[in-house]
Amino acid sequence: MSLETVTSHHIAFDDQGRAVVAGTTVKVIEVALDQIANGWSPAEIFFQHDRLLSMAQIHAALSYYYENQAEFDAEIARQLRDDEARHQAQVEASTFRRRLKSAGEGSPSRTSNAAGDLLRLYLDEHVPLAIVHGLRLRGVEFLTVKDDGLAGFPDAVILDRATTIGHVVYTQDDDLLDEAVRRGGQGIPFAGVVHANPLRLTVGRQIDDLRRIATFGTPDDFANRVELLPL
Repeated sequence: MSLETVTSHHIAFDDQGRAVVAGTTVKVIEVALDQIANGWSPAEIFFQHDRLLSMAQIHAALSYYYENQAEFDAEIARQLRDDEARHQAQVEASTFRRRLKSAGEGSPSRTSNAAGDLLRLYLDEHVPLAIVHGLRLRGVEFLTVKDDGLAGFPDAVILDRATTIGHVVYTQDDDLLDEAVRRGGQGIPFAGVVHANPLRLTVGRQIDDLRRIATFGTPDDFANRVELLPL
């Protein structure tokens, strides 16, 4: 069986014409970003996503990326520009950022949230295990989409579920970000979404920013809002 046949067997296209790993919601560009942003090998990608994809699927996705690298790299550059523009626009609008900055994390007046205001995170299924484990080691309270039994479900379902249980979603997925922005524009309540482009932050910085959000933020800080990392 040729490499071309193997690759085509594992690659499909969603309703927007984007290349995805067949039988999953994982976009080829997301697998490529794991390697580009973090330098992960296929074996490390397999581990970091807790066997969400098989090794054959990962290799096929990377092969498809390299076969169409110019187009994918142009899309990655566009996403990065959009993320930077959104981030710049929201910095001044974020009450949480202003409060965190004015008090300072090390200031005696900057205390952690009260028990009644505890902020819990809802980690999207594509969040790497390195972040999951790092947050757990730091005592951050969260629930993963996979542990909640909703892996593979549409973004709208994930956001509805997070809102029902009062958790703030953390994701690297632009589609889930777009769903939150759509709801915000239409006045549809949701519990809040925190998003990171992995090209802009290391895994360690993502963990640190999420710890600060969970420690000093309250549910009201993020209700019906999108927060883009870095803080």
